Amino acid sequence: MARILLTHSPETRENYYGPRALAGLRALGDVKLNETDTPLEGQALIDAARDCDLVVSYRQSPAPAELFASLPRLVAFLRCAIDIRNVDVAAASTAGVLVTQASAGFVASVSELVFALMIDLARGVTRAAETYRAGEVPHARMGGELAGATLGVIGYGAIGRRVAELGRAFAMRVLVTDPYAKVDAAGFALANVDATVVAQVPRLGPHREAMESQIAELLGAGEGRVNLKVTSTDHLGFVGREEGIAALAVVLLVKAEAGA
Repeated sequence: MARILLTHSPETRENYYGPRALAGLRALGDVKLNETDTPLEGQALIDAARDCDLVVSYRQSPAPAELFASLPRLVAFLRCAIDIRNVDVAAASTAGVLVTQASAGFVASVSELVFALMIDLARGVTRAAETYRAGEVPHARMGGELAGATLGVIGYGAIGRRVAELGRAFAMRVLVTDPYAKVDAAGFALANVDATVVAQVPRLGPHREAMESQIAELLGAGEGRVNLKVTSTDHLGFVGREEGIAALAVVLLVKAEAGA
């Protein structure tokens, strides 16, 4: 049976892991718990994991190269977070240790909290409750509705997508900005792109049509949906000093029709 180390302290284990998850982990192997006041890290983590095959790590416990070099028995390292930013993956690979992370299980709860806070601010719920608890009568104030309001979503990852979905369910006008987002999965289609490239050198005029075609191919846009303008600053600013190139783009998205 595999020996599994859970690095969470009792407090973090209760708040971020829970008895149900712990029972599931125990069904997979012999679980060794951290009973100290803080999550294990550094030499304390190495010492605790010497007789373990797997480490299930709290998100704040780093896994540097020396950890993998010191644990020849270790087979896998799981970080309880949606990324592996504090794990030396190259060192783990050299040591033959599999590194993985948790799935994003908190998307719904965080997204719902966003709307709870928006409703609180729009209606003054906390403000009125604090006034009442202070022994005063809250003043009646005009609240605001989410329906018809504009919701700006910065970043279109798992949480951003869910927030946008809930915003539309509340009849809000949803605006999203994320340079890396793929909008087709959210039910939108590219209508057109209007872009401008500002450069002193090289002269881009002769290449404009080829650039339009390349942009359209990268975006999967149809013919005529990309309009590219090229210009200069007449030797003004960093572009005019030939220190760089600037680019601006406006993209129109439309709700894709069913079956399109």
